[in-house]
Amino acid sequence: MKRLYPFSFLLVSFCLSLGSVGSLQAGTIFSFHGLGDPVRRVDIRSRAMGGAGRALMDGFNFSSVNPALLAGFRRASLSALYRVQRRSLDEGTGRRYTVADGDLGAFQLAFPARGGFVLGVGLEPLTDMDFGVEDSVGTGLESHVLQLEATGGIQALSIGVAKRVSRELSLGVRLDWISMGTLTENWIKTYEDPRLTKSEDQIVRSHRGWLPSLGAVFTPSEHWAFGLAFQVETSVEQRQVLRNLNLGSEGEVRNEVDVTLPYVVGVGVAYLGGYYWAATVDFERGFWSRTEPGRHNTLDLSGGLLYRMGSPDPLSKSLRIEWNGGVHYRSLYFPTASGSQISELGVSLGVAIPFKNEGGRFRYLLEVGKRGDVQKHGVSERFIQQSISVSGFIN
Repeated sequence: MKRLYPFSFLLVSFCLSLGSVGSLQAGTIFSFHGLGDPVRRVDIRSRAMGGAGRALMDGFNFSSVNPALLAGFRRASLSALYRVQRRSLDEGTGRRYTVADGDLGAFQLAFPARGGFVLGVGLEPLTDMDFGVEDSVGTGLESHVLQLEATGGIQALSIGVAKRVSRELSLGVRLDWISMGTLTENWIKTYEDPRLTKSEDQIVRSHRGWLPSLGAVFTPSEHWAFGLAFQVETSVEQRQVLRNLNLGSEGEVRNEVDVTLPYVVGVGVAYLGGYYWAATVDFERGFWSRTEPGRHNTLDLSGGLLYRMGSPDPLSKSLRIEWNGGVHYRSLYFPTASGSQISELGVSLGVAIPFKNEGGRFRYLLEVGKRGDVQKHGVSERFIQQSISVSGFIN
């Protein structure tokens, strides 16, 4: 999970009175708004190709962005991944900080069934939030140190089904049951005047609801494929527990609110150059501004290449190493104090090494990039991410 130890670089404006639970509005890339940071729901191969692959249906694509991709699996298959990253943060004052963290990624299964249907099951992260803030606030008697610890994430049990309805067209649908994971904020307000009592407050958010999505892949020829995917706008029930830890059980308030997740549309195109190579480009638009005032609609543009070594002959003993490379541009939904939208730019490179007898693949991914701008958002971040995954066929 992500961890940012207390930094003074995070520019915090807040409304937090003694003995009450407040809210944080940060004008940086580490802002959070009750939902955490959205996770890119693509598998390691797609991520190595910049995040593209909505139309690449070859039986090895575990990306969740298009449910119709399941129709490409001809054998029962599984995939699991782990990701670590190192981030360098610049607050624009000459001080830089380095943060390292790791996350367990998606675990996915694909099962071909009767009638040409393919069933997919997975446990996948949707959002993640884990950081700490410490800052000195106020003057005189009101001068105090404010600490915030925010941890947790939202996960979903993903159930999907797809079918190749004709030689050219495949359709798929997925339902994500959001019922796992909580987001917790712990606030500590410590006054410099010893006569004033330290205040400790906590907000715990849990979520429950369905997140449906639809997808299609159209392959008019052996070289071209087109993908289309929709995430339906939906409301998820958020259960909130507000606790004043100074008052114990008497300081607890419970309520429920509906949180709207946005309508998202994505399209992709892939060119298949035979066994040896493929190229793909994707575009995604998320309509976050409809969910809450101040949020930004998001854009994700990505493109990548795939190149295979070795021979397509199944009897050949040549090693079929696969290389992937890509670039992506992504804008984020978070409101900022300046009103300027945060963007991310990254490049990636991946390699896949097959197991003995082509029973599966070990994949490694290296991705570097940058988020935010010091002048516009108060802080910028350069990141290096490494991911490993194991995928294979189930006999």
